Amino acid sequence: MPRIARMIIKDKPAVYQIISRTSLPGIVMHDVENELLASLIRH
Repeated sequence: MPRIARMIIKDKPAVYQIISRTSLPGIVMHDVENELLASLIRH
């Protein structure tokens, strides 16, 4: 399914949902990778 284009309006507050695909079977993340992902999301 293609992604839907999002419109971002400058200087207007918004909340975006971040969906991580790290819960998929076969994707193994360790503490270092988890912390990197969390820091990227917080940034």
